[in-house]
Amino acid sequence: MNQAVVISTRVLATINSLPDEERSAMAAALTGEFILGMDVSKELTEMQQIVYRIIRNYVVSDMRRAAN
Repeated sequence: MNQAVVISTRVLATINSLPDEERSAMAAALTGEFILGMDVSKELTEMQQIVYRIIRNYVVSDMRRAAN
């Protein structure tokens, strides 16, 4: 990925509002996907996958906005 990863205040607020265990899982998943290029879906529970998809959509949306 040649595009800068944008972690907006919306993303940070969403992650910080989660319980500690979930917060760690989301941070690891974001790092895994956007920095290391890993498929993180298998490492998350079903509920974590739902939350991650929401946060991921925020990140992708913010990256698109920053690119324009």
